[in-house]
Amino acid sequence: MKNINYTIQGVLAAAVIVLFVLHFSERKKEINEVNTVMTDGSTERLPMAYVNVDTLMMNYAFAKDMNEVLLSKVESSRATVRQKTQNLQAEILDFRKKVENNAFHSRERAEQEQARIEKKGRDLEELSARTQNEFEIEASRINQQVSDTVIYRLNEYNKSKNYQIIFSNTGKDVILFADEIYNITDEMLEYLNTNYVPATK
Repeated sequence: MKNINYTIQGVLAAAVIVLFVLHFSERKKEINEVNTVMTDGSTERLPMAYVNVDTLMMNYAFAKDMNEVLLSKVESSRATVRQKTQNLQAEILDFRKKVENNAFHSRERAEQEQARIEKKGRDLEELSARTQNEFEIEASRINQQVSDTVIYRLNEYNKSKNYQIIFSNTGKDVILFADEIYNITDEMLEYLNTNYVPATK
């Protein structure tokens, strides 16, 4: 789960940097126009915001649905490996009993059975490793899909909001302090969930 958060944070951070660079490379106005302090002592709200990524990912319906799909696949794969492991353990116990009771007609036959069981054990280890690798690939694909969706929706959302920069925040990793008026997590979450149409089952 942490990999999902780290991947999304990385993509959001990269998007923020790209937006920042694009904005300031095209902008010809002076910086003091952006950060205006009124003569009466009040400050104008800066055209920036931040999104708490942890809250977003925990409450974004698409991210939750994709996580459920991934967990379902993982559980199915684990159940398969667990069943094969139990079958192999039963065969090993059966083999040991036969050896103890001299049930094999020859030493050669016992060695053949032992080799077959050892090969089955290696095959099971390979299956387990392959399953783990497939899980990691699928998790990465899902993370990218969720991240791409968030970035796309963030750009759509910002068309009407006109923020010049939107930061991502996970816990207190990026933003140590910010006034709550700059926190658009709830607005963004509502926008994401409103625009999410679950796949029909």
